[in-house]
Amino acid sequence: MSTYLYLLLLLLVIPSLMLVDANGGTTKPKKVLVFLPISGHSHLKFMGTISNILQDEGYNVTVLLPILDEGLRDTTPLVRKIKHRILVEQNDELIEANVQFKAGGGRENTWVMNSGIVGFLKLGTKAANICKASCRNIFGNETLINYLRDQHFDVAVSEPLYSCGFALFDHLGIDTTISADSHLGLEVSKIAHGASITTSYLPAVFSSGSERMGLVGRVKNFVESYFNYHFNSKIYDYELSGIEGLYKNGKGWRELLRKNAYMFVNSNPQMDIPSPRTSKFVDIGGISSGAFKQEKLSAEYDRILSLRKNNVLISFGTNAKSMYMSDDMK
Repeated sequence: MSTYLYLLLLLLVIPSLMLVDANGGTTKPKKVLVFLPISGHSHLKFMGTISNILQDEGYNVTVLLPILDEGLRDTTPLVRKIKHRILVEQNDELIEANVQFKAGGGRENTWVMNSGIVGFLKLGTKAANICKASCRNIFGNETLINYLRDQHFDVAVSEPLYSCGFALFDHLGIDTTISADSHLGLEVSKIAHGASITTSYLPAVFSSGSERMGLVGRVKNFVESYFNYHFNSKIYDYELSGIEGLYKNGKGWRELLRKNAYMFVNSNPQMDIPSPRTSKFVDIGGISSGAFKQEKLSAEYDRILSLRKNNVLISFGTNAKSMYMSDDMK
């Protein structure tokens, strides 16, 4: 196991693997709740890797899987390895939110919208509707909430891509919570966790530029950083607005994120741009990149890859499907 994986286990703020009774004897392994909405392969792989590490080390891991994208229902082999999985089916409101998202172009817009955060602004409201409907679907399920509360989880982990998971942890009374970001760290979550955003040399996460900026570039980067923060904070706010009256503590996302013990970031300090951060941030870049395995290809892919001497495989991720890419761009 790599240093990163040992570090992840060490910092999970769980002093020991087993609960200890009053007589010093060990009882049951400590319980971990992982909030993992089904919305993208990369997110499933990243959080699925963390879940599997904990399960392999003996922790009692439960993964809560609200379905945001019906096309990814089958999830990934990594997630299917987790023994305790709870699939949260879509309700009518969430199904309608997905219909509206697709009617507005959905992921097909990726190849025609502007670069940087400006392109995301058009999709923001429709994406927020999905998050809001999903969160209300979870909190409105009393049977699910009561079951989760009765489990008495010791620690909970969620991506800061959503605010719902942290509101759920607070609602269930889970004191120790951790944030794990499959991105390099969104501006809104970085600030909430105590980091500063130095726009003079640190490019915005969704930036069309680099760290080498002149005066115009710095002004543009400042604007992009602001829009990044504005874009994600509005989604956070809108997501939590769907559980007003259901979430009794009523805390805002800033307070919820601030209380996280750590923020794990999918970044490598030797490759990323240096920036001032607190010790709450832990870089775990490459954690989901498993060891290379030589496997036999299916007949179809073996035929395709045999057409040429050399092949290059490119994946742009869930939000940029090549099936929607124009012929000119290809």
